[in-house]
Amino acid sequence: SAVVPSYIFGLAVGAGGFGFFMLVCGFFRQTRNMPAWWWWAQWLSFEKYGFEAVVANEFTGLTFDCETVNATYTVGNSSGGVGTLTNVTVPVCQCSFPDYNGDCEISGDEILEFYEYDNVEWWAWALVLLGFALFFHTLFYCLLRYCNKGKR
Repeated sequence: SAVVPSYIFGLAVGAGGFGFFMLVCGFFRQTRNMPAWWWWAQWLSFEKYGFEAVVANEFTGLTFDCETVNATYTVGNSSGGVGTLTNVTVPVCQCSFPDYNGDCEISGDEILEFYEYDNVEWWAWALVLLGFALFFHTLFYCLLRYCNKGKR
């Protein structure tokens, strides 16, 4: 509301901005699935840096076991009505995420790879967030100091 005539208008503009950045930062849609004309906006979203840093911090080094179920398949030769059919029971791994190495375990690193957060350094993203904070504090200080005439 520092640059608009009404605080209600400021709330609306702010909410619209937050909503847009939530759409492009990876909460709702992975960045690889975004349209090309939206891709640049993720780098302007401070929410991207915070979300990726938290996800990288929480999942690095963890391991999750997947559930193993037995599946029964019928195999054999039954051409011409004569032949042998055999039921074979095979253990099948059911994981929530793609099991890239086939060990029926999901590591936190595999989850980070799935979301394309495998190269995230949380401390670098923390510095980016600090830069955003300093930039916006300085910007709005200058706007309030030099552009606000106290008239509404």
